[in-house]
Amino acid sequence: MRHSRQDRLMVALVACIVFGLGVILGGKKNKNVVMAHVLAGGKDEKNPKRVEKNLSVSFSEKENDPMRRTDGVFGRYLASGKRLPVVMLACNRPIAMREALSSLLNAGIQVEDIAVAQDGTDAAVTAVAKEFGVQVRRNGLQHGHRDGAARIAANYGDALRWAIEERFPEAPGVIIVEDDLLFSPDFGQYFNEVAAPLLDTDPTVFVVSAWNDNGFFAQADKRELRRSVWFPGLGWLLPRHLWIHELGPKWPKSHWDHWLRDKKQHKGR
Repeated sequence: MRHSRQDRLMVALVACIVFGLGVILGGKKNKNVVMAHVLAGGKDEKNPKRVEKNLSVSFSEKENDPMRRTDGVFGRYLASGKRLPVVMLACNRPIAMREALSSLLNAGIQVEDIAVAQDGTDAAVTAVAKEFGVQVRRNGLQHGHRDGAARIAANYGDALRWAIEERFPEAPGVIIVEDDLLFSPDFGQYFNEVAAPLLDTDPTVFVVSAWNDNGFFAQADKRELRRSVWFPGLGWLLPRHLWIHELGPKWPKSHWDHWLRDKKQHKGR
């Protein structure tokens, strides 16, 4: 049975990792959140959304654990006491955005690390952001006769440029979320302590994410990492260098998420 986008977005976020071509991870269809975790798997040419194998990974508390290294760009940034910033894309859903911001703060994200990139001039959306003390920026784009996919791509591209190049110029990457998501209580801890360090230690990692299209409780395991072949596009961490040197200069005019799944972009990562 097909679910609407709204139904899928009400699914609680479950942390996961995007390897290779992307990710196929998610949460239970319920407004209640679940513990963030990481999943891992392999490629299936016949069914690109199928996870082929599980790879259990344990995280050591030892100081020499490569997962705790501080010589990479993410490691140095996090070792200084800073946390990864979050940019929330919004348009005209103030009620959903209020719930999303409340959920984000309850997930360990600080107000000063959140920015809202607003598409359009909906006054109620702007008011909600200011209510939370979060910086909000209206993009001012003139969409004209753009269709939905083109408008979304333009909004995403503008939001990422602003967040990475202007709002958070010192951060090694930004976490990208949308205004109708709910977050697990350890969402912030997952990105800062588990997901981000992998970008320093494993060159085969393209991006990391906190969404699993198929991560229902019967299929998910909090103790596992899963390599995946599918980029989910919801709640993900974009490294600065990837944006500046690869994606930003050639950002597409439409269907940005499908474009990002193309081998010309992921290059085998």
